[in-house]
Amino acid sequence: METIVKLESVPDWLVDLFQHIDQKDHVGASKYIDKEVEIQFAHFQLKGVEQFIEFVGNFNNQFSEYHHEIEEIWVGGNKLMFGGRIDFILKEGSRVSTPFWDVFTTNANEPKKIQKALALFDLSALPRSYWEHLSVKRE
Repeated sequence: METIVKLESVPDWLVDLFQHIDQKDHVGASKYIDKEVEIQFAHFQLKGVEQFIEFVGNFNNQFSEYHHEIEEIWVGGNKLMFGGRIDFILKEGSRVSTPFWDVFTTNANEPKKIQKALALFDLSALPRSYWEHLSVKRE
């Protein structure tokens, strides 16, 4: 059994990943994502890096801007568990903030490549018009 350790700071590669995401550069973020990744994004199930780029990109592009702030992080083996807040700036300028919690499983041979991700946050904190139309394309 792996020991889980609380880190004092966020690893540089994870900071870079979220900088890409917060800048709406999902293609740039994909360098940290395995091509066959499985992601649970809120209550949506995504499979593969292309689906990540398309779905998460379409979701995030609805906002004027948004920012992740990682407040705590733990690591054990090839698992990272972390939480914080997401601030969404809506098109009309108002701000919505909600907690998030992520669990990443990285590739044992490539520890900066995410194979599985659980990305949980409260979609209902956002106006319904930002999420009710979302769907995942199935192959």
